[in-house]
Amino acid sequence: MGLIIGGEACSTRRGALALLLAGGLSPLSACGSKPAPSPPPAGPQSAKGGGVTTLADVVAGAWRSPADRARDPWRHPVETLQFFGLQPGMTVVELWPGLGWYTQILAPYLKATGGK
Repeated sequence: MGLIIGGEACSTRRGALALLLAGGLSPLSACGSKPAPSPPPAGPQSAKGGGVTTLADVVAGAWRSPADRARDPWRHPVETLQFFGLQPGMTVVELWPGLGWYTQILAPYLKATGGK
């Protein structure tokens, strides 16, 4: 689970909740194992063929493994990241990224929107 840092987001209840969830869910990241991912295609492209422009485009990205995409209906990545206030161009710090499920979503989105 990641912690989103942007402006005063950490001084709000949402920021406090993000810290609580990041700390509370981090032990669960050690429970799973997955094989090393295959190399990604030449660059993130949306499922529609254009560049990555929205969070939904990133979630549907071909560079994500089928196993990771299969978890989307239960993990609700777009809704989760919107709840935490992810905006284009933000700086995001992932604490204990575990197996990288959110990293595969956050990295291309932040690159496409000018974030870090």
